Amino acid sequence: MRFVETPGIGTTLIQLVDDQRKLLSRLEVLELTIWFSGVKIPVAGIAGVYTPPGLRKKGYATNCLKHAIRKQQRKDKCLLMLFGERDFYARFGLTPIGPWYGIYVSQKLAALPPEPLMRDCQALDQAQILNLYTQNVKPRIGAVVRDPKSLKPFFPTVWRNGGVCRVLIGSKKQFAGYVWHSAPGTSEFEVVEVGALHPAGYDGILAYLLYETKRRAKDHFLAALPPDDPFSKYLMQFEAKQVVEYKPNSRSLARILDLKKLLKLLTPVFKERVRLIKSELVPRTLMIKTGKSQAKLDLAGTYPGVELKIEQTRLTQLLFGTVNFDLQTSGRDGLNAEIGALLFPKFSAFTYLKDRF
Repeated sequence: MRFVETPGIGTTLIQLVDDQRKLLSRLEVLELTIWFSGVKIPVAGIAGVYTPPGLRKKGYATNCLKHAIRKQQRKDKCLLMLFGERDFYARFGLTPIGPWYGIYVSQKLAALPPEPLMRDCQALDQAQILNLYTQNVKPRIGAVVRDPKSLKPFFPTVWRNGGVCRVLIGSKKQFAGYVWHSAPGTSEFEVVEVGALHPAGYDGILAYLLYETKRRAKDHFLAALPPDDPFSKYLMQFEAKQVVEYKPNSRSLARILDLKKLLKLLTPVFKERVRLIKSELVPRTLMIKTGKSQAKLDLAGTYPGVELKIEQTRLTQLLFGTVNFDLQTSGRDGLNAEIGALLFPKFSAFTYLKDRF
């Protein structure tokens, strides 16, 4: 058996083959960058893990994944991310970092206002759409940093091939906002991304979505957006039903590959989180020990340095804001629970569906 690697643009196909070059298993490694509270973090995305039906449960996919992880550890990637079954990928050190979010909006929400002017997205809309997306996601955690040279997302998925991008036209016939949603004929009318130049633009986009829901003979549309998305916040003022679901087959999973580099990149984020606390209460440094690795975080306080001993999977969840920081002070050298809660606040980590892999 041997591995065959085929590089592409931002991606590498890894195949495990036998001596006759028969495919035993394969996967794709994606070169990605995500937003993390205003900081860009390089990550490796794993996609398209596949083993032919007659060759499954023989360890071929496991060998392929281990090979891919070893290669990424030798590169400059801080994190490994994928979407898949928690139970299978836990053996590779991957842990859940976020649920599936959805907001169901009834077509009978209210009397329909006049339908706004909309048009299909054009190449000239590219820069404004990218700017709106970046403004919305840059302060948050998990969204992919998109290539400014491409209006479409990097890697195709089943729903994305049939997706539709529509542009809201303002009073002066100018670009006022946009919405990505599933194409007609799909079982669920799913909205996966919305942006508006001004908050009033959400009124027009909601009106369009309600009319489109009616045209498709649906009783609701589904906004597959996290709670901290601006359009999600807008929708919750109405009688919308918000759902947080942990789907077993499509969980967001992550693993830390390089703790030292990750903490170095995130140092400005952590300093900002404790900026308003008196300097004498903030540790000079925080030494994080996971058992597999350790790294020191400079917090620039005047309190003596402290340490945090924690499992790597738990630390991953804390970084993504998936769980609350509830560790108690551990003697003189332990991290104070109050400071810990400021350093590791809760978030709605989310990768938008157009960028999922």
